[in-house]
Amino acid sequence: MVTVNTSMNDPVRNPVTAGFAQSLRAGAAGLAYGVRMTWTLGAETVASLVRGDWENAKRYGSVLAEGIVKGWLWGTIRTAALLVWGGIKMTTPLGLFETVPTWWKAVKGVWEGKRGKWDVLLTSLFLAANVIGMAGVATGSLQMAKGSRVEPMPADSAWVEVARQGWEAADPKDVPSDWALRLPQDATAIRAVQRLASTAPKEALIGASQQVKAALLNGEQVPPLEEILPPEAFQYIDEIARAQVFGEGEHLVIGKYAGQDAGYIGAARTEGGLYYNTHPEVYATLKAAFGDQAGDVAWLINQRVLELYA
Repeated sequence: MVTVNTSMNDPVRNPVTAGFAQSLRAGAAGLAYGVRMTWTLGAETVASLVRGDWENAKRYGSVLAEGIVKGWLWGTIRTAALLVWGGIKMTTPLGLFETVPTWWKAVKGVWEGKRGKWDVLLTSLFLAANVIGMAGVATGSLQMAKGSRVEPMPADSAWVEVARQGWEAADPKDVPSDWALRLPQDATAIRAVQRLASTAPKEALIGASQQVKAALLNGEQVPPLEEILPPEAFQYIDEIARAQVFGEGEHLVIGKYAGQDAGYIGAARTEGGLYYNTHPEVYATLKAAFGDQAGDVAWLINQRVLELYA
């Protein structure tokens, strides 16, 4: 490989870098010229109006108006469109049709001694930005597809205290080691289940649960809960589901409950993943409100978790 030391402004050895730098200089110069001319024409127009020189006021004013429309307004629209198109290309595979060939041409040119290293550096930055942009869009799309994990609404101190007392009264084998850290989420779920129990129509909840179970038993598509539940009931069930999912990762771990350190919870904690685990007060509230049909309502919450994360 032949090493050639050249200036970044050399259009022969570093055409990409030189062109990019020239575009920046030209853009800055054009902006400065536009500001200067707008100021000058504006000042002349105002001065002519003050003097009562209507002919010059009209002459300068018409040029000023034309410059504002054709220069500033149209230039802003065109620049915005170019930026949007550039953003689309740099966050999708479309950009690779430009960044990869340009980068490879620069690398090959350096290897053959025909190009400078500045082009390799600049095209590598463009290619890296393209790849990073695509990765960001892919990650965001995946999270949206999985169901965004919405932070629970802040719970007031009274509900947090209810959650704390619930864990203190629970069977030690069912108490997670990090129970104190999850108190805000538990408090949010307890508040939501209390409101669900006191306001949601029981018949609508049981009917929706039976509809979901029937679809599962018959191998049919399960209808989205948002379509078969009253809006307020769906809101509370959705809030409970979101507030009672813990862990880290992209996939939901499900399975048989065997305490906080074994079963599906232990697997999620050890291997990484999300898991659904309700505070004891959640089912206790459902049991008190719905009696033997509490399990049907709890199933709706389970189904919402699956809709969001499975």
